[in-house]
Amino acid sequence: MRILLLSLVAGFAALWAFWTKEPVRAYLEAAVGRVIPDKEKSGFPMRMADLPESARFSEVFEEQVRAPVSMQLLGNVQAQVQRLLPAVENATVAVVGGGGAGSGVIISKDGIVLTAGHVSGEPGRHIVLVLSDGRKVEAESLGFFPMADAGVAKILEEGEWPAAPIERNPEATREGDWCFALGHPGGLDRDRGPVLRVGRIIRRGWITWQSDCKLLGGDSGGPLFNLKGQVIAIHSRISEDLEQNYHSPVGVYSDYWDQLIQGQVVSISSNRKGGFLGVKTRTSPDGVRISDIIEDSPAAEAGLQVDDLIQRVDGVSIRNRLHFSMIVGTHSPGADLEIGILRDSEPLLLNARLIPSPSKETSYELGPQ
Repeated sequence: MRILLLSLVAGFAALWAFWTKEPVRAYLEAAVGRVIPDKEKSGFPMRMADLPESARFSEVFEEQVRAPVSMQLLGNVQAQVQRLLPAVENATVAVVGGGGAGSGVIISKDGIVLTAGHVSGEPGRHIVLVLSDGRKVEAESLGFFPMADAGVAKILEEGEWPAAPIERNPEATREGDWCFALGHPGGLDRDRGPVLRVGRIIRRGWITWQSDCKLLGGDSGGPLFNLKGQVIAIHSRISEDLEQNYHSPVGVYSDYWDQLIQGQVVSISSNRKGGFLGVKTRTSPDGVRISDIIEDSPAAEAGLQVDDLIQRVDGVSIRNRLHFSMIVGTHSPGADLEIGILRDSEPLLLNARLIPSPSKETSYELGPQ
């Protein structure tokens, strides 16, 4: 709880520092509850150059940012965020039109934009993006994944646009990792710029992550970054509760990228291809476990057993029951699946060939539950 409170205070102080143009030392002072004397300031690495060489994106630094909060750690986080801000600020945009006003982030030089689905709206809508320098450019909404609140848009004007990199490995981010949020609450304010919040990842799910970076109205669609300056999620739901800040992870976008970039509306039913495995699943503290296996099904023939912990399907890490169901359901009858499980602490790889889904009379046997 102490870590959570400190990161919350640090985030709010960072927000205050950017609004008032005061040095970002302010959020360190707020985080520890006292004023830092000038003689102590030299003890904090305020620039990336002050960090030890081993701390620059190394395993040592990654362990540091997961350690309990300390003055030195906060200084390191601050220095890293300061170094990354100029580039990622330029890629963060305000969004007007579509499904409503919000924020977004450009992720490619040809103008592909990630935002929240409720901001971009249905495919084919006209929206306006306001860049960090105040320029307004025309864009069109592309694909939309309502269940995950994921939306994609494309700038219509040709050009080379400032872009932020994305984290392509969803498993790289863990609960407790430091992160920072940018967005345009209330619309673009050129004097203020994008508003910064610093915090940590609280929970990770397949289609929703939660952080303690306080979001405000207008932040929806804005980016959540890791300390490498990579987009790891997009702001989605906003609440008055300090802890209820929800984001759509970029893994959801990549899972359905072809459909989103082609301007399609993604749904579970539209992705089902009729392949049948023949298991029921349950959620356990350590992941997704098999609770029942249909007799003579592909799962039974592959050697799957009740209580097996499902870890991967065709190399894709399984994040929860719904994710497992969607991954299996996207395969057609006759498809071969490689299923990675953990049985009695021993990792195993099993192969199953899917069959056509049985009739509706077989109720839950239509797929993983």
